[in-house]
This record gives sequence, C-alpha cells and structure tokens, in this order.
Amino acid sequence: MLGWELWVIDHAWGEQFNGPVSAPGKWCGGVPVKSSTLPGVFSFDGDVDEAERQFASLDLQAEVQPDWLPHVRVNFTLAD
Repeated sequence: MLGWELWVIDHAWGEQFNGPVSAPGKWCGGVPVKSSTLPGVFSFDGDVDEAERQFASLDLQAEVQPDWLPHVRVNFTLAD
C-alpha cells in the first residue's frame, strides 16, 4: 500500500462555486470542510501500518461538513 485519499463521489469540481457540484458517476478531490470556505484535500502516504494510524486519527465528523459525509469515500493506492 502506498497511501490513501478522501474523495466526494457523484460530484465534480465546480469552478463557479469553488467546490463540488452534482455530477453522477464523477469523483472530486475537494472535500467541503468545517474549518474553511474552501474544500480540503485529504491525501496521505505510507505503508499499511502508517495508513491505519492516519485513518484512525482522522475524525471525519469533526472535519467534514455534515451534509457531505454521505458522499465521502476512501481511495486506497496499492502497490504491485
């Protein structure tokens, strides 16, 4: 494993709104967060043990705007 990222599913980047807009079947790397008017990017690297620690320490309820939580998914990057 090389790392992981959070994505918003069924949304694309909407430049006009500076955030995700509805787009069924698309993925967007900008996740609406509570601490900023700009979406956050959650990208982490490391082996399986490091990724497990990183993911366990991430409090999505505290970080992500509540309406977006149902749309957030984890994408793991695997090595050969």
